[in-house]
Amino acid sequence: MMKVKKIYFSPTGNCKKIISRFWEGEELNIQDPAARERDVFIEKDEVLVISMPIYASRLPNKIMPFIRDKIKGEGKAVCLVSYGNRSYGDGLAELVGLLKDNGLKVVAAGAIPSPHAFADIGKDIDIERIDDFVKNIDLDREIDVSGSYPPGPYYRPLKEDGEFANFLKAKPVKGETCTGCGLCEKVCPMAEDICIKCQACVVNCPVKAMHFEDPDFLSHKAYLEKNFNDKKDPVFY
Repeated sequence: MMKVKKIYFSPTGNCKKIISRFWEGEELNIQDPAARERDVFIEKDEVLVISMPIYASRLPNKIMPFIRDKIKGEGKAVCLVSYGNRSYGDGLAELVGLLKDNGLKVVAAGAIPSPHAFADIGKDIDIERIDDFVKNIDLDREIDVSGSYPPGPYYRPLKEDGEFANFLKAKPVKGETCTGCGLCEKVCPMAEDICIKCQACVVNCPVKAMHFEDPDFLSHKAYLEKNFNDKKDPVFY
């Protein structure tokens, strides 16, 4: 019987939803900073299914080192990325390349458009297409994907006027409806050390108190909503 390990980083729930369509197995949610301290070894008779979001056309730069340094093995891997209807860039190639470097055989991969983390673009995840993909995975075949590895630079976000936006230091603020429940602190993948704009605190706040006010951040949101409404289709390998 096939042994499966599932790893995902899913601040807004998209990657968790995607990976739930795959085979049952041991799960590791690396949104928890403590989980990213673990070493993961994929044995010869195991299959890793990993689901990651794309930030600025790449893997999240604060999460990528876990994949690079902690996941190794001799088994097989299915690599999945979720992106918010703009571009997955070199993100899928980066994920595939890192795992191949660490000894895994990548047998399938997919880039799946999903609702954007903070902009009102992207459609619901195409569950039917994912289910069809899972049924047709050939565990005896090794695949390659499009994109560059090593990956190119991160995408530089633009403001609504087309100028470069800079919101690296932007952080969410608490509105008047905040009840002090502390859930935002519990779900933060960075333990509130820095903000990677993942929106975990925003989407999980029960009273919708968390929001961003940074002008460049809001202008980039408007830019995305103005320019990236065309429906994208999943790409599978």
